[in-house]
Amino acid sequence: MEWRVTRDAVHALVRNGVAVVDNALPSSIARGLRDDIVAAAVACPRLLSRNATVLLAPPSSAGTLQRQHSAATVLVPKKHIAEFDLAHPPVAAALPSLAAFANDPGLVNTLSKYNAFPHKLARQSVKAQINFGRGGSFPIHCDTARSVDSRLVTAVVYLNELFTTAEADGGCLRLYPFPHSNPIDIEPKFNRLVLFSSAGMLHRVLPSFVDRLCFTIWISSVDEGSELKHRDLHAPTKTCWTRDRMVKLAKLVYKDEWAESIVQSHEESDSLKSLLESHEQDVIMIERLLKPQLPEGYLRYDLEDWKEYFREVPAEWF
Repeated sequence: MEWRVTRDAVHALVRNGVAVVDNALPSSIARGLRDDIVAAAVACPRLLSRNATVLLAPPSSAGTLQRQHSAATVLVPKKHIAEFDLAHPPVAAALPSLAAFANDPGLVNTLSKYNAFPHKLARQSVKAQINFGRGGSFPIHCDTARSVDSRLVTAVVYLNELFTTAEADGGCLRLYPFPHSNPIDIEPKFNRLVLFSSAGMLHRVLPSFVDRLCFTIWISSVDEGSELKHRDLHAPTKTCWTRDRMVKLAKLVYKDEWAESIVQSHEESDSLKSLLESHEQDVIMIERLLKPQLPEGYLRYDLEDWKEYFREVPAEWF
């Protein structure tokens, strides 16, 4: 598969944690993928699954929430968001054109050929997502953590040929490259590829007022990441903050917007209350953990203050 990703885009991704590439695929291929996703949704709606937020909570606080995998794991469905998971054989059979991307090395080879990444890229997984509008959105999150798996790069391709403006249609991808720059809103334009750090780039999807289509490729490293998993074990000094610690600090800095994004993305329910309680507990624990390393008066800091405080700290997105 031909991906129109340049050397400059790859180096921008490594340097800034994000890169945007317009006209990333041949237009005929992008349109064909869009048509296939829509046709599969109409013909095989049973293959669509609701996208859900994972809530980790002690059994005593889980209440009547549906439990998945263990007593401490709960799945809370998002409003108006469904997806095709190409890892499931029936879905792959219904969407062979998209399933082919899971085995096609084109994007991995394109990102790897410039030798910009500190780890070898290899495995990949694919999902297609349908946002049915009516305010469908995602809360602030990272796609993974370095302690969870070895995903390095998230690649989102938008298939919205009728997109007009962010004000009219909504559905922008908002990235939080904290503390190095302010939040960035990216419009979900047709055939636009957005690449970003899976474990390091906090992001959300703003409420969408119209149908919104995309598919996502997650690219992992060959190494399962024993080195990555242990990079955050030591308390940081100002000059050696890890990306994982920056993500935690961002949750403290953006705590109010984070809570708002949780409310926007889920139906009113006991599950939503539990998500908000978990968020509040996280904020308390993060402040307790990081307070010894934070500057005096940090509660009064705005984004410009944080950028200045961490001005000499490298981003280390990957």
